[in-house]
Amino acid sequence: MTTEAIALKPLSPHFPYFADSFLSAGMGIICILFAAPMTTLIGWSLPAEFLIGIGIFLIPWGGMNYLTSQIPHPSRGILLSNIAGDTSWIIGSVIVTILTMASLSTIGWTFMIAQALGVLSMVLMKLRSLGAFYP
Repeated sequence: MTTEAIALKPLSPHFPYFADSFLSAGMGIICILFAAPMTTLIGWSLPAEFLIGIGIFLIPWGGMNYLTSQIPHPSRGILLSNIAGDTSWIIGSVIVTILTMASLSTIGWTFMIAQALGVLSMVLMKLRSLGAFYP
């Protein structure tokens, strides 16, 4: 019996943008459709319309990520502006968490931390893909 190493192919540098397109648009749709129950679960003092606004933002953000994933060699400016947008999201999440911390439920804390960490993972993957596009 022989043992062969299984070589994993590296992911395409387009993958983070492709994945983010569906995650962003999907979360946007969820925020719009379930804004009221999500607001109650999160427990913050912000109105449900805040999540509707977030959802309205996330759908075109997902579309922009999809378009970026389809460009064979996207410009450095497109990639950096996308990474800056994701980084701004993380900073905004921290600010909103701090401003609403008194009213956040345990689910709210978990949600805010999980989505910020999820976006951070996207930023890290996008930074790695930047290195693949522009070594």
